[in-house]
Amino acid sequence: MRPYIMFIALIATFAALADIVDISNGEIHKGGLAKYSDGVLSIDGRTIDRSEIARITFQSPSTQQPVGEQAHIYNSDLTANTEFLLSESERLEKIYPDAAGIVIIDHGTYRLRNDGTEIYSYHFAGKILKSASLSWGQRALSFEEGRDRVKINFARVISPDGEEFWWDTTEYSITEPSESGVFFSYGKVMSASFPQVGIGSIVEYAFEIEVYNPFDTNFFAPGFYFQDDVPTAESRCTVIMPLNKELNFRNYNWPEKNNSPTITSDENTRTYEWLLTDVPPFVEEPQAPSYGDLVPHFEGNLFFDWEYIYDWLGGLVASRMVANDDIKAKIAELTEGATDMPDSINRIYIWVQREIHYISIKGSIASGETGHDAAFTFEKKYGDCTDKSILFATMLREIGVEAYPIILMTNDEEWIPRDIPSTDGNHAITLIYLDGEKIFLDPTSTSHIFPYYRSDDVGVTYVCALCRDWDTTSVPPPEENAHHIEIEATLDGDGNMTAHYVASLVGDFEAGYRGYWEAQPAESRSIIMHDWISYIIPGAELIDWDLPGVEDLAVPFREEMSLIAHSYPTVVADLWILKIPEIEKDLTFEEVSLAERCYPIEYTAPYRESHLVTFRLPEGTRIEYLPKDIAFDNPYASYSASYRGSEDTIVFEDTYILKRRIIPVEDYKVYKDFCQTVGRYVQEQIFLKVRIPK
Repeated sequence: MRPYIMFIALIATFAALADIVDISNGEIHKGGLAKYSDGVLSIDGRTIDRSEIARITFQSPSTQQPVGEQAHIYNSDLTANTEFLLSESERLEKIYPDAAGIVIIDHGTYRLRNDGTEIYSYHFAGKILKSASLSWGQRALSFEEGRDRVKINFARVISPDGEEFWWDTTEYSITEPSESGVFFSYGKVMSASFPQVGIGSIVEYAFEIEVYNPFDTNFFAPGFYFQDDVPTAESRCTVIMPLNKELNFRNYNWPEKNNSPTITSDENTRTYEWLLTDVPPFVEEPQAPSYGDLVPHFEGNLFFDWEYIYDWLGGLVASRMVANDDIKAKIAELTEGATDMPDSINRIYIWVQREIHYISIKGSIASGETGHDAAFTFEKKYGDCTDKSILFATMLREIGVEAYPIILMTNDEEWIPRDIPSTDGNHAITLIYLDGEKIFLDPTSTSHIFPYYRSDDVGVTYVCALCRDWDTTSVPPPEENAHHIEIEATLDGDGNMTAHYVASLVGDFEAGYRGYWEAQPAESRSIIMHDWISYIIPGAELIDWDLPGVEDLAVPFREEMSLIAHSYPTVVADLWILKIPEIEKDLTFEEVSLAERCYPIEYTAPYRESHLVTFRLPEGTRIEYLPKDIAFDNPYASYSASYRGSEDTIVFEDTYILKRRIIPVEDYKVYKDFCQTVGRYVQEQIFLKVRIPK
């Protein structure tokens, strides 16, 4: 059996304190002084031939990293042939002359040991052709102390004139991860910058991540993505595991004629290998699904049913959902005087959103997956999505509501089909049952009211460990995610328009607008209002404004503005030409700008957008032309609009409804034609005949 990877090239004599020695037959030797000479490793009185060694890991790896010329000798065994790198990059450059770079080698290897520990190694080589790929000259690896080890085995840069520059293996930094104001991680980051990186150079490096203290040896989840935004000569992933283990895997977006993985075995191990060659660049499209939904990749783990996950995760979650006396007292305070159960739920929903601040501080895998105790989050008044969903569900159970924290992947990330049991997700929300109906609520927000929740949570799969089930979150109808604008405008004889503008909102629209305005400093709101009104009506001046309900979730939120726009109509002789304010900007469709698409269009959620605009006309004005009424409908969207005119008034009314989140490629032409028709219609104008004074 070919050794998996050598931690150090065994071409010299050394003596060092070894932590772990992997032997090719799957055996592991831990601890002891390792001595190597003449092709034989001696450790604790035992001798092991070089050919039998798969890997050696040292207790103090930084002291074992050769530098300078030693690094050159050491790395020469691990690097690819330089002529191969040059020829492959040249070959693909001819095919893709506009590429920002060429990935020549994209190799990942997972190895699961008999004791449940694992190691992932990665080998990369790529040629930088434009500044967009200069980031290949840097590498950062995250790890958790006490659980993982990381190591960049080597890195070299080949300049355009063929000179080689080797990275000094001691030149790296260990830092805390970059943290926002609300997220704190228990991990650290190893970072390195490679020398003499520039346009035209080839960068090659290899690193490894060893999980020597897994939080649970049942969790082994290899996965790999095989396409990038630049062409790739060879993309390969290998999974090596003990013979008594089997990988449950699925291929996604996989080429039909490629039969990967190949599966081989010997007396000790089973090996899976996926391979794609000459992979074209991935080309982004506007409003396309997530990268992971479009490119070839595989996911795998050791679970063939859900029982272990439900037991493990459900047990941890259940242990955290205990309401102490302080929590019970707060529930009683919040629900006193509530008119019904929805009112009680809403009061608790608002309180958790606004009083438990979103800050993530995790100290272990267990707290990362299953949060902190409800009492801890309640006392500290902060927590992340998992903490807040646990506390919220705990409080709802105290008033008799069946409630569960659930894990999901938001719809701005890749779809998780759940055909392989897993806890994959990036978010946690709360599922409740009320009068037999499933309702989803997201206490991570700060501005939602019952029964609404964030649009990026809708239409995705979730795992409910306490329910011992998985399913898909609901997709609210468009009328529950709505934006309605009313404008009452009056034109005087000089063409000056005074208007009152009101935007009313429902569901996630209301929460989003309220959250935006609440986050703005009070002194900035007037400036923002002025900029907005002059954007939708060029030249308009803001007279007054108000934001009812901006900080009180019991009051429906609205945007209200009074304005004046001097010389609003376009004047041509005795004609005034009027545009309906705002609709042209509201109903633009950049996602249909391409002649053809390779990928679907994906929106976060269905929605409803409507306008009601009234013009009061000056005396002596006559309507010369009003656009015709229209109504278009298809399975994905609908639009209707009408004009009503009288002696002194014009009323415009329209409604746009997005019915479905996803527009498949095969129906793109129909949807594109619809959007373009709507786009042309909203640009139509009103023509008025006016009396010109003598």
